[in-house]
Amino acid sequence: MTAVTRLAPIDTGTPERVAEITVAAVDHIGNTSAASIDSAAEAVEQEGKKLADRLRKLASAVREHTRIAAQEVSNFSLMMTTMGDTVRSLENQIKGDAKDE
Repeated sequence: MTAVTRLAPIDTGTPERVAEITVAAVDHIGNTSAASIDSAAEAVEQEGKKLADRLRKLASAVREHTRIAAQEVSNFSLMMTTMGDTVRSLENQIKGDAKDE
């Protein structure tokens, strides 16, 4: 007994009936497969949207951390420049005081 005969007993006496059942079986298989594919596509789409949303949040966080890091580097550079200027000024003052003695 085949899968088709288990699903729908076939009246083997008429070729028209065999053709009708065969067409119905093909139609059922095609529709079931299409529904399964649609369902898989929907699941992929939903998961893809979730992933895209998480990636956007990650990109936003990276931008914010980059902004903070750039500000910190800028502050450090300004401090180092100021410190360098201060050290040079002190060196010049010390050299000037040493000459006056």
